[in-house]
Amino acid sequence: MKLQEIVRVLYGVDQPQGCMGEEIAAMKERFGAIPAVVEEFWRTFGHTKELNYGQDDWVFPAHYTKWKWLEEYDALLEVMDGLGEPI
Repeated sequence: MKLQEIVRVLYGVDQPQGCMGEEIAAMKERFGAIPAVVEEFWRTFGHTKELNYGQDDWVFPAHYTKWKWLEEYDALLEVMDGLGEPI
């Protein structure tokens, strides 16, 4: 099953909205190499709001410029639990 099919089944997303290349480049500049699957996920779903309608929130590149507290972390965060704690 392809990534887009998995997300469609889990989240009901039919029209994904992905990140721009500049956003991903900024993340690579900050963290170095990004795993290919993470980059693919961001390029396909990086601005898809439906993914954050559940209990846990995906952390996308745009959040790193919006949420300054993410600067505290040296690691690449992908998901936060419903209480706002990194998973």
